[in-house]
Amino acid sequence: MVVNSVHWFRKGLRLHDNPALQEALNGADTVRCVYILDPWFAGAANVGINRWRFLLEALEDLDSSLKKLNSRLFVVRGQPTDVFPRLLKEWKVTRLTFEYDPEPYGKERDGAIIKMAQEFGVETIRFQTIVSRLELPRRPLPTITQQQMDKCRTKIADNHDQLYSIPSLEELGFRTEGLPPAIWRGGESEALDRLNKHLDKKTPEPQNSLSHCLKLMFFSGRDKRIPGRPPLSPRMDRPRGQGPRPMPPQGDRKRPLSPPPKSSGKGPAPPMGKPAIPGSASAAGSGSGSGSNKPSNTLSRREELLKQLKAVEDAIARKRAKIPAK
Repeated sequence: MVVNSVHWFRKGLRLHDNPALQEALNGADTVRCVYILDPWFAGAANVGINRWRFLLEALEDLDSSLKKLNSRLFVVRGQPTDVFPRLLKEWKVTRLTFEYDPEPYGKERDGAIIKMAQEFGVETIRFQTIVSRLELPRRPLPTITQQQMDKCRTKIADNHDQLYSIPSLEELGFRTEGLPPAIWRGGESEALDRLNKHLDKKTPEPQNSLSHCLKLMFFSGRDKRIPGRPPLSPRMDRPRGQGPRPMPPQGDRKRPLSPPPKSSGKGPAPPMGKPAIPGSASAAGSGSGSGSNKPSNTLSRREELLKQLKAVEDAIARKRAKIPAK
């Protein structure tokens, strides 16, 4: 039995990963790729010129890809319910494949086409491409090859461009005077080129995972500083255990910000506008207060922890290299 297939392109204007098109080629003697375009819909629909240009560019790219496989894209003008009866009879079609359309208009249209195809004795194969279950996605199908098209080669008429050519924007009723060039071009080739450029971008080299994670863990407390980086705020620049940063002198003001502190008798009172600083001579009576040793203790503690981190990294490196420790 001779199998004459027709694949109806709608939204999936591509040769890569197209299960409906693969099914049309499976065991077929002839295959025709069809796109139905209603010129009246172009003028009546509330769609801008850029979107229509994107669609026409995608159709031109699809036709160019099919030319390389000794085939062509058949762009038919009209309504699907009016066009298919003539095409099915003229081309003696026995199989019709297309993708599932979940929209209400698409369901009603596809139902009418399937019913009409059954009356002509045509097998209809509809593929559902939307996600129906949460499971691992299937691997994408390969693109159409020259060997597949050679097995079901269809004769292209000499007047193909006159009968099934892709319309222009002017033919659809759009004015193209002063139209700027397209920023986003349509077509499978343009999409694959953008995808390859994105995949070719080099990702930054990852840092030493152990050292980086341990440093983040150590410096993730109240003190957010990391060696070599400035503090995030002036308040974080104070060592732990000390009070807030003292206010700058306010000698140029006529009245102080706060009343002068009362003298406790233990030492001279600080001048007006200058609060006592913990650990200073005016507050403790000597320069060797308890607060002066805390910054050095904090630094020594950090140095000790960094040395421990270095020792852990060296131990792991020796273990990976299988070199005994000296």
